[in-house]
Formats: sequence, structure tokens, C-alpha cells
Amino acid sequence: FFDAGITYRITIRTLTDNSAVCADAVRFEETAIVVPDTIIDNRDAETVIVGTWPSSGGPNPYSYDSVYCRDPNRSFTWQFTPRFAGRYQVSMWWTEFSSRSTVTPVQIQHASGTASMTVNQQIDGGQWNILGDYVFEKDVTYNITVRTLSDRSAVCADAVKLTKVPDYRKPLNSQPYNRERLTNAAKCDSSKSFAVFFCAGHFERMAFRPKREIS
Repeated sequence: FFDAGITYRITIRTLTDNSAVCADAVRFEETAIVVPDTIIDNRDAETVIVGTWPSSGGPNPYSYDSVYCRDPNRSFTWQFTPRFAGRYQVSMWWTEFSSRSTVTPVQIQHASGTASMTVNQQIDGGQWNILGDYVFEKDVTYNITVRTLSDRSAVCADAVKLTKVPDYRKPLNSQPYNRERLTNAAKCDSSKSFAVFFCAGHFERMAFRPKREIS
């Protein structure tokens, strides 16, 4: 692990036995911290309920059951407090039913504001449905909310899942080795060393000028 903005070096050294030591190239690949998915179910403590939401008979709920409400101006909220800042994929699980709303309002609070959308709860029940990717700050509580409508159609609340999107900018092994990044290859005897310097967050080749090459 390397801290951003700090310069580190990787060094190889020659030996006293006059054997040749080669210096060519090093490669750095960014990896991501593995953050487990966060799943908040309708029966978990991290929920805020406005109104009466009885258990639903809809098939294939996540975990024990799902709940629903028909009364206008009611809401069900899942509260997400991330341990790690970054971008997360937000998914929602509901149970489908013929009486469900086809335009269930959903609001997702995130670091830049609130995203609003609607979902059709007459279809796609019993599975994770991706709602989008959003950025969240560490240790800040955000609300993911479904709301009921004035037409008294049923709105279901079951579970939400938040999946951390990897922080690295490009997938691992997405680029072939680029020989232009370090072109100086040398063999050296005697008591000398070769070091590659880099600054975390920005990798850069330092020029190497061997004093003597041995074929």
C-alpha cells in the first residue's frame, strides 16, 4: 500500500562476486480495497417508516418478507452510512403484484444531491434491480426512499443493496506492457545500485545513465 503524494523507491544492488545484475523495468498496478456489499432489509434497524406498512404476500421477497402500503403520503426509507467514501452501485429488491404501482417514486440521496426516478413494481420482482451509480462520503448517512401515491396503488418496500465500485481508474491488465515507459536496460558490475523512484498516484520514469555496460 502506498500513500498518495509520497515518493517511494525500489532498488536493486550489485554483489561483491562481480556477477552481472540487470536493471530494466518495474510495473505498478492499482488495486481496489474489497468492500463487502451493504444490504439493508425492510426489517433492519437502518430503516425509517412513515405510515403503516403490513407484510406483503408478494412472491420471492428478499429474506423474510416484504411490506407494502396504499395510503397516500407515506414513505419507507433505508439509511446508508458508508464506511468508505466513493462510488457505489445502488440496487433495489421488491416483490411484484398486479396491484403494485407502475410508477413507484424512488429518491436516492448522494454526495451531490438527490436523484429521483420511478420503478415499475408490477414486473422485475424477486431480484436485484440496478438504479444507478452514485458517490457517497464516508460516515455520512444517506436516505433511499420509496413513497406512496395519491391513486392508492400499492407500493412495496423490501431491500436495497449498495456495491462499492472499484477506485482504480482502469481495470487491471487492461494495457499491455509499454516498453517506452522505461527504455534503459543495463548490466552493471562493481558496487553500484539502481533505483526507480515514483510518487504514489503518478508513476514516472527517472532517467538512468549507467556508467558502464557489460555485454
